[in-house]
Amino acid sequence: HWRLTRNRALLTGISLGGAGQVVPVGEVPVRTLARRDLLIYLATHGAVHCWSRLKWLADFDALLGDGDVDELYRHAFEAGLERPMGQALLLAEELFSRALPGALAASLHRDRGLGRLVRLARHMMSSLEEPHEM
Repeated sequence: HWRLTRNRALLTGISLGGAGQVVPVGEVPVRTLARRDLLIYLATHGAVHCWSRLKWLADFDALLGDGDVDELYRHAFEAGLERPMGQALLLAEELFSRALPGALAASLHRDRGLGRLVRLARHMMSSLEEPHEM
């Protein structure tokens, strides 16, 4: 990979040159995206690939932990990535019993487009075919 996504219009405000964090990988410190940017990246990556790997959603949910979901969603909205973030949050709610803040959950559940994206992801997660084969 030479960039975060093939679509140059996505993730324009997120880069390794921005605010980041250092995490240990074994004994080696590795610079990576700041936590909230990493969550937006994971949501976008999963959405681009129709969440064809359940592991990606498990990673997203684990990294989200006890984080401020409202703040994270606002950050995604400001980056123009509320759709992938909304899809990831609804999938995490459904598959991992992720508790979402009431007002945000209600808003996401009312969005019919997100409902279609969640159904598509559910289908892809349970399919034996790779996304590029469909």
